[in-house]
Amino acid sequence: GRTPLKVESNGPLDLSATIAADGKTVTLFAVNDTANEVQAVLKLPELHKDGEPIDLWRLEDREDAGEPDVTNSFEAPERVVVRFSVDAEQAASVRERFPRYSLTVLQWEYK
Repeated sequence: GRTPLKVESNGPLDLSATIAADGKTVTLFAVNDTANEVQAVLKLPELHKDGEPIDLWRLEDREDAGEPDVTNSFEAPERVVVRFSVDAEQAASVRERFPRYSLTVLQWEYK
């Protein structure tokens, strides 16, 4: 996106969000740089309407070993993977799981 949006976190997640220049797509980034999985509810009443699908990409350690510096290698070329999913039944409050040492990107159309 082009324009930053104000987002607040009262927990361990580092959050940022943008809206595209055309005003149609919101992208929210959530970094969990802790050694613990975080369960969180993202409240998006002004940005997301009930029932609008949300695309989700997650960059994480496939083995969930809890190592903050894990990388892909020739021996394990898919150790760190991007997982993609679509949640078509989301509400204005999104309950999501944020694995330890992960980056999660949520994106939806703003209407």
